[in-house]
Amino acid sequence: MKSILYHYTCPYLLPAILKAGYLTLTESNFSFEKAGMFPVVWLTSSPSPENMGLLFDSNMPDDFNKTHIRFTIQIKPYMKQWDEWCDSKGIDLQQKQAIISSASAEDTYESWFVSEQIIPINDVLAIENIATDELLYSK
Repeated sequence: MKSILYHYTCPYLLPAILKAGYLTLTESNFSFEKAGMFPVVWLTSSPSPENMGLLFDSNMPDDFNKTHIRFTIQIKPYMKQWDEWCDSKGIDLQQKQAIISSASAEDTYESWFVSEQIIPINDVLAIENIATDELLYSK
């Protein structure tokens, strides 16, 4: 397994993340009564944000485009591959397929990971604006 993962976000959210000092938990897209609600930090092993369900509108203003900012993160044992994590939570195949389909991620979902813990900035190796090729932070 790779020793790094990536988290994508938009330029608008970057100052709040840096001020907080960590990547915070958000909805895991599962809020069904049967499965419950599992807040996570979404991650991927893919260095590309393409087909990850991050851009639903090609006219998205740059400040809100979640394909622009890429965090490179040192993988930790508490970070789990999404498909296996779903199984451990009892999330059924139909729910998983709905998420994959809504993200048009049939070819990329196997790269998804989640963390049920916040990720401190200390675990971040680099932050880049991949739309402008600008390195914003490097350890």
